[in-house]
Amino acid sequence: GQLRRSLRYAIERNTTQITRQKALSRLRELNETKSQFVAHASHELRTPLAIIREFVSIVHDGVQGPLNDRQTQSLHAALRNCDRLTLLINSILDLSKIEAGKSEIVRTRADLAPLLTQCYNDFLPKCRSANQTLTLDIPKELPAAFCDADTVHNILINLLGNAHRFTPAGGAICLACRHEDRFLQVSIKDNGPGIAPEYQERIFEAFAQIDRQDGPGTKGTGLGLTITKRLVEMNGGMIAVESTPGEGSTFSFTLLIYETEAPRRVLVVDDDTNVVQLI
Repeated sequence: GQLRRSLRYAIERNTTQITRQKALSRLRELNETKSQFVAHASHELRTPLAIIREFVSIVHDGVQGPLNDRQTQSLHAALRNCDRLTLLINSILDLSKIEAGKSEIVRTRADLAPLLTQCYNDFLPKCRSANQTLTLDIPKELPAAFCDADTVHNILINLLGNAHRFTPAGGAICLACRHEDRFLQVSIKDNGPGIAPEYQERIFEAFAQIDRQDGPGTKGTGLGLTITKRLVEMNGGMIAVESTPGEGSTFSFTLLIYETEAPRRVLVVDDDTNVVQLI
């Protein structure tokens, strides 16, 4: 009787494992199909959208003839929304590539100081035009990072872009970097509206948009921080946010510092000297 019960339990357990494996395999297939459909649909939308924008731009610029103010305003709104759609499509394609494992990066030695300075100089005119103060705070001697410089540049552009959009006129943004143990920590701090605690856990989820309101104002795709988080993780780092409503937010991420490869040592133990010599 005990043997029969043990056999029955083993069979039921094996059946459950097989059923679970089939279910997981099916879910992976469905997820892959979804990703392929999204990527294909997004790719097919890019060409007609680019054509639409080009012809709207031609009319907006007066190439086809003079326009009155109301017509110009209408076409300007059309161009602005074409740009928003293009950003959304590109973001979906980028996320699809990352999820499918087709977004390859090459991590190597990279000096962060020139990269941070370049991003600072790129955003300085935008911030000045919006009456925002942008500062750069990095030490004179900063160790090299072990990362993919192109993706880190994208990370910085996304985070600085968010800070620029959500910081009001007269506000301040600070781009900083610090060396902590085996890591470099990059932070982007602003004194914008901040993020409520209940939303901070969801801020990196796809299509998560906090306190989004219809009509004019700050808009986004809801994918920028999701992509940024994936890129940070692909570079072996972590990203976090600290925020207080009404006081601002600080987004920070870490990167490993670059270390020269130390000599490898192998200990060989055997009671036969010939075997040791052979190894």
